[in-house]
Amino acid sequence: MNLLTSTRYLSFLAAISFYLPGFSQADFAANLNNWKTQFPKEDIVAYSHKEIISFSLNSKPAQGEGKVKATVSTEMVIVPVKDFLKFNDGLFFNDEVTIDNLKVFNAKGKEVGVQKLCGSYQQDDIFHSDSKVCSVKFPMEKKGESYTYSYENNFRDVKYLTSVYFHNLIPSVEKIIEFRIPSWLETDLREFNFANAGVEKKSVRENDITRITYTMKDVPAFQS
Repeated sequence: MNLLTSTRYLSFLAAISFYLPGFSQADFAANLNNWKTQFPKEDIVAYSHKEIISFSLNSKPAQGEGKVKATVSTEMVIVPVKDFLKFNDGLFFNDEVTIDNLKVFNAKGKEVGVQKLCGSYQQDDIFHSDSKVCSVKFPMEKKGESYTYSYENNFRDVKYLTSVYFHNLIPSVEKIIEFRIPSWLETDLREFNFANAGVEKKSVRENDITRITYTMKDVPAFQS
């Protein structure tokens, strides 16, 4: 099974969470001028973007489920560089992966209402019945004030988790991708296009879990 690219990515072969919102820094007004210079075409910047990939055994798999499931937990601290913007995201899913626990908190720790509309993915006026997308929208009122945006992708079978990417639709001051691999799971992580990309890699063993963490700074937005 394939899984990291910054247009750098890493593929992952398997032989067979996560957060509480943090509000230690809520106002990034002092950072805006630097971000406008660094990312001149962007209205929204992710101060931090973290994805945690974890695995669990499925003792009684239903039809179509695997013996090993995977969860990708995403948390982004995003900051508007202009007043009165609306954040827009598209989250893809299908019969093998769900989108769960989607939440947004403002700088004061108050949950923000989210408009979430899901349906079949359409491209060039063609509907793809096997690929679906959720449109996620919420208002961002004051420039420099952060929002914590988080959700989970739950895979019915680990084989459907094929790739993890550094680039996103908005730039990131820091992007972290962390694999939490249990001792019973044999893995082969393959890194692509990492040369001269400035990706830092660390591996730490904690009890029965090995944490492999990739960190990349000042990641530009994905260019389509």
